[in-house]
Amino acid sequence: MIKEVEQYFYILICVLILSCNRAGKVENGIGTQFDYRAGKFIITNYLDNVGSLLLIDERDLQVTQISSPDIGYDVLPRFSNDGSRVLFLRVLFNDHEQILEYNLNSKTTELIIDSVKFVTNLAYSSNDSSAYVILAKEFENYSPIAPKGLHKTDLYDINLQSQKLTKLSNLEAYSLHSLYIPNQGNKIFMTTFGAKTIDYNGITSFDIYQRKITPFQIANSPRSPVKDSFQLISLSEETAIYEAPYEIYEHNLEQNISKLILRTPDNSHFNTIKIDSTENKVTFSTSLGNFYHYFIDSDSLQQVKLNRILNGG
Repeated sequence: MIKEVEQYFYILICVLILSCNRAGKVENGIGTQFDYRAGKFIITNYLDNVGSLLLIDERDLQVTQISSPDIGYDVLPRFSNDGSRVLFLRVLFNDHEQILEYNLNSKTTELIIDSVKFVTNLAYSSNDSSAYVILAKEFENYSPIAPKGLHKTDLYDINLQSQKLTKLSNLEAYSLHSLYIPNQGNKIFMTTFGAKTIDYNGITSFDIYQRKITPFQIANSPRSPVKDSFQLISLSEETAIYEAPYEIYEHNLEQNISKLILRTPDNSHFNTIKIDSTENKVTFSTSLGNFYHYFIDSDSLQQVKLNRILNGG
């Protein structure tokens, strides 16, 4: 009975994470799913059942609309590593989804993949020549206490030049989420739950060339009982920064010691978390629709008033 309760708990966490990662949708106003780079947010603004992407510069308070779908909504925006492009997903109302790319220099949009279904996450590769996307096979309910969700998920590669979609994994996982792509190397990190080819739930490392997945274990974490829901945010030779429910930790890989960095200030779940290594800053949103900067060096928290910027305040 205890094992079943634990499984239901993790199923609920996975469904919550997937729903937050995919859209962070609200009726009207800005969502909670965003990307952040060098003082600029890209976020979905919902109005009358249409979601368009806004580029918000918090330094000079400029707001630019960079997408204008006739129907549906644009979500999962991702800056390229050089900051010149934005990859995003367009969700239409007839179960038709598209992957597009916006060029911030030429101010043009290119259709990359015309017809996909059940995209749960995407990210640029480390050199921006390709992108990685997580796709699900089905929208089902596997638990009497969990709502329907996107399941049988796998990792795919998109060649941005040829616009070719290639399957990389054969996991058919209950869920894959939290894509983290290091600046160098041949590995992709993600949180894996219920995969058929690996008997491990939690942070995993996928080798792109060998097509092999292995556990990436955070030893001796104070949150080990919920390791299945850990999400890797940043990784260096010395440290890993990861999220556990309601908290973010810095883990010393040599000493195997985790140090609490912060808890969500409004007692809700983290939605999106981005790390700016140049400023040693964590930018995040919560499920209550609040946005914050956390400055690691000074241990200080600053709320970001995006709605005030949108309203010209």
